[in-house]
Order: sequence, then structure tokens, then C-alpha cells
Amino acid sequence: MKKTLVLLLTLSLSVTIVFAQEGKPAQKDSTRGWYVGAQAGMPMAEADFSSFGADKFRPGWTAGIHAGYHFTPVWSLEVSASWGQTFLAAQSCCYERGYFLGADHNRYRYTIPEGLGGWYYNDLKSHTFVQRYGLQVNMNMLGFFNATKNSRWRLEVSPAVSAVGTSSDLMTKADNTLVADNINNWHLGYGGQAQVSYAVADNMNIGIYGGFTHLSGKPLDGMPALHSTNFIIDAGVKFSFAFGGKKRSVKSVASVVPAVVPTVEQPKEEVQEVVNTPEEKADSVVAVADTPKEVVEVDTPKEAVVADTTQFPVIYFSFNSIWIEPSERAKVKEIADMMKADKSIRIRITGWGDDIGGEEANKRVSLQRAEAVKRVLGQWLIPAERIETVGAGINHNAATAREARNATTIDILGNDK
Repeated sequence: MKKTLVLLLTLSLSVTIVFAQEGKPAQKDSTRGWYVGAQAGMPMAEADFSSFGADKFRPGWTAGIHAGYHFTPVWSLEVSASWGQTFLAAQSCCYERGYFLGADHNRYRYTIPEGLGGWYYNDLKSHTFVQRYGLQVNMNMLGFFNATKNSRWRLEVSPAVSAVGTSSDLMTKADNTLVADNINNWHLGYGGQAQVSYAVADNMNIGIYGGFTHLSGKPLDGMPALHSTNFIIDAGVKFSFAFGGKKRSVKSVASVVPAVVPTVEQPKEEVQEVVNTPEEKADSVVAVADTPKEVVEVDTPKEAVVADTTQFPVIYFSFNSIWIEPSERAKVKEIADMMKADKSIRIRITGWGDDIGGEEANKRVSLQRAEAVKRVLGQWLIPAERIETVGAGINHNAATAREARNATTIDILGNDK
């Protein structure tokens, strides 16, 4: 078991180094975040006695809490504490061989000292209270693949170590007569857990788990040591709540997304008149060459662009995703707080995509990104009529694909543009 654990930890470390070198993300803190949660399950144990007793199956119960931090889509570190009880009874081999527990708490077979009272193993059962305090490293297997690393699903494998305290009471099966109580031991536990979970909301995960913990030291059931087995296996459900990640510094939107310049169609004679006026042409109007119709572009004043685009943070998205990650959700809250503080603000949210895929597909996804931001703003009680959404498609002027996938917000100053 120890060799297996060392091999698993070594393999995990090797995989971490390889992917850190070959799959380095453009933004270091894209999926960081704290989380807390609770779990409940049904443990089974085996030492000299077993939950899979000769007479029947004896499941236990457990409940606990956990907290952790997501470093990347693959790795997270988690601490946990749980409390519960396991129920065990003699295995078939024990009563078939006629083992006898003497009143002196020693095991006998065939020859029992004269006058010594006791009980045959088959007549006994053990109730063991278990407290466990653990540390585990979670490795999300889906995070190694671009197509699934930002999926709502997580498939995690988790090597773990723990401190385990046990307190056992021995009693008779027939009438629950107490034979011995408070047989207390502490153990070093090591093993692992596997978990499948799904994000039912941006900040809520629900999953099922199964785990194995081998215990060092004396048998957990309080019986004299006979078998070499001493472990707990458990399965249950797990709930986790994420409450945000490290804020990313926000770049000016003007450096990522070009200002959209509206075009105005005018009669030919008006255009000619404007072009022939040097002062007006220099300040406000530029003629568009090689255009079938006489169309002019009107420059937005530089001051207005800066005021409108730098006051709101940019929401970034993962590849082929419209899900607002916990690290980006705090930015949506920041926009909501601004709009609550100033009721006159009306905004336009423009979604953008990278240059992977066709224009039509990126148009659709970019609009869905803008709509996703609008939905979350609605959760913060911002009325829908104060928000417009636009899907702009591919952002050809972004420095990287990571920067291209975003939703940009501007204040449209109450104008119906």
C-alpha cells in the first residue's frame, strides 16, 4: 500500500511538471478560487471485525466539512474534517475457528483458562466512533484536455493523508450488553478518493465520491490484533460552494477592442459642402474613398471613448465557453454596483470571439457571452431594460486569442444608439 501511494504521488508530480511546461496558460490566474462545502456518506470498515460481518451487512454514517483552493483547472488543495460511526461484527473465519474473547481482553482458541469468563467472537459486535482530519490534493482529469478543462463536469482523483481517531465499544449481539467501552486509538491514515461532480450553478458543485483509507496502528474495532487489515472505505455525496477568485488586473478596453465608428449616409451635395470646409473636415469628418455611395465616418471624440470604456471591467471567457467563471463573476458584481449607484446608467454589452471557427459561429457565441453577462446582472437586480447586448463576432484586433474572448461594457448615456 505504501509503495502504491508513493508511486501515485510521484506520477501526479511528474504530470504536473509536464503540463506546467507544455500547457502554460496566457493568464496565470484564470481559474483560481476558494471554496467550502459539506459531505455526507456511508462508511464501511474492516479490522478483526468487519462491516461485512458473517451475519449481515452493517453500514455506518459520516458527515463532515471541507475547504480548499483551486489553483488551475487541474489542481486544487483541500482540507477536511468528518465525524461518524462504523458498525462491525465477526467475520466468518473468526467464529468458524472458535475464537474467544476473554474477560481479560485477550484472544483464546481451544484452551480457555478455567474460571475465565468471556464471549465467543460470533456473539459480539463493535460500534466505533471515527473522527478524521485530512489533507488531499485533487487532480481533475478533465482539466488536462482543452475541450473539457472548462466543463461543468469534474472527474477528480485525490491522494490523501489524515489523522484518524477511533473510540470503540464492544457489546453482545443478543441484548447489547456492554463488554468493553472507550477503547481509544489514534491512527495515521493514507489512501485516496475519487469524485465526479457537476456545477449546477456558477458557484455550486454537487458530486458523488468514493474513498479508501488504510489505518496504521491497532485495530480500529477495539479487538485484539488478529488480521492485518485495518481500513475504512466510504462513499457519499459532496456539496461545494465557490465564493470567488483572485481579481485580475483590468486592461483598458480601448487597447483590446477597437472603438466602433458609426457611419452616416448623407446627400451628395451635403458631403461636398463639408469636404470643401477645411476646418470642419479636420475636426469631425473624414470622407470615405472608393465607396459606391457618398458615406462619411464620424469620429467619436477621444475623451468620450476613454470615459465610456475604462470605467467597466472586461469579462474574459475560456475557449468555446459562455460560462462566467468565478474569477470573472466578481467583475460582473462590480458593474452591477456601479449601475446601482447611478440609476441613469444604461449599458451596451458587446461580446467578442477569437479567430478560431467561422464568422457565423463566432457571431452566435459572442452574443451568448453578452447575454450571459446580462443574466448575471439580472441576478444582482439590474433591470433588463437598462442593458443592451450585441454579438460582434471575431475580434481581429486583439493581441491574443485569450484577450479576444471577452464581453465589453460601455455606458450608452441613456441614448438609444
